[in-house]
Amino acid sequence: MTQVAAFDSAFARCPLIAILRGVKPDEVEGIGDALVDAGFTLIEVPMNSPIRSTASPASRAASRGGR
Repeated sequence: MTQVAAFDSAFARCPLIAILRGVKPDEVEGIGDALVDAGFTLIEVPMNSPIRSTASPASRAASRGGR
């Protein structure tokens, strides 16, 4: 599946994108899990975010929801 097709599929399931701004690194995993549990399929971590280096928990949470 191409990246565009994957995005289109995720956006079709939930036409919203969660943007994590001002989140502390120790909050990322819980927030990511809550967003996925709520049905979010797309989560953005801005490149200038202090959590970008710890975004892998958010990525794992998002991939868990990619059903």
